[in-house]
Amino acid sequence: MKKNVLFNSGTVLYTLALFFVNVLFLPEAYLIFDTFNFGIRENHLMLCVLVTLTLLALSAVSAVIIQKLFSAKDDFLSICGMLLLADTLFKSTALNFIHLALLTASMTLLLYFAQGRRFRLKTVLTSVFVVVLPVLSPESAFCQVPIALIAYSFALAKEKETAPALKNKKGNKQKAKNAIKETVLMVCLTALGIGVGILLDDTVADAVIKFGHSENVSSYVSSNAFCIGFIPYLLFVTVFLGGYFKAQSKEQKKSVGKVIAQSDFWWLTLLSFGLVFYGIIVERLSSSITVLNVISIATVVLLYCGGAKSSQKSAEGIMAFLRKYKYSVLASVIVWFFVTQFVLKNMQFSLLDRLLSMVGGTL
Repeated sequence: MKKNVLFNSGTVLYTLALFFVNVLFLPEAYLIFDTFNFGIRENHLMLCVLVTLTLLALSAVSAVIIQKLFSAKDDFLSICGMLLLADTLFKSTALNFIHLALLTASMTLLLYFAQGRRFRLKTVLTSVFVVVLPVLSPESAFCQVPIALIAYSFALAKEKETAPALKNKKGNKQKAKNAIKETVLMVCLTALGIGVGILLDDTVADAVIKFGHSENVSSYVSSNAFCIGFIPYLLFVTVFLGGYFKAQSKEQKKSVGKVIAQSDFWWLTLLSFGLVFYGIIVERLSSSITVLNVISIATVVLLYCGGAKSSQKSAEGIMAFLRKYKYSVLASVIVWFFVTQFVLKNMQFSLLDRLLSMVGGTL
């Protein structure tokens, strides 16, 4: 009998490690222990407890995902796992309690969609998510909703692949599953959720968001300097998708544009990235910035795990490049990581900043 990864000792260790690191990046105002007064925080204590428990749940979900990537014993998936671990932006997701709670729910949905089999349930859950989340928090339309849409887009593509092949009038076999109606449905429901969220911004959503905010929490994530945090991730997903569509074009003997237009996962995925970029560029939302790396890696992993020859070829091309220029790539990654830490070090006045300041002051 296959062991459940949730009860794997390795997953428990990953959970504890991720939780410890996430607590270090937690804004000081959300800590149960007040590092300034050296005692239990008196103000917003219940909110701090809820944030801590939610952060533990998010760490557990993230640990399961990372454990699955590493336990697959696949070099390409291991690199994806390491990129998730190195994602500084995602470690700064505790912008407020509501954002953290909805992010945990969306990551759980992503994990379920990657391994669950009941497509109708996935459709129902996604429909509820894209309508309800923007009502609870308008920002979620440009943060958590895209995660749900990406997960559903690949579930939809997988469902079509497993559908029986039928002959059309010309005698050619084609999949019986039509993905267009589900795609249109999700686009319409997403628009509905955003519209209702805007209408109720001063009522339901405003009241919920006020509960989730702490007046002492500051975030400077919207600074232009933070683009350094997602440059390699965007490069990674762009190269992978480019290689995938190029390989698909050769296999199907069609133009790249036609292959992209006929891809079952593409349109909802494109919508997801569009919503996130709108949140970053137009609305300048910190929440959108923190999830961009996650949806980039999720897109690559879900497409790669689909088992298509074109995705395998794209991954092989990336791995060949990394092996050929491993020292140059490693040096670039190390430089990028430390520069990123320097740029982002005072993003939320976290516990880590507080500890470093105390050590610096002592020295």
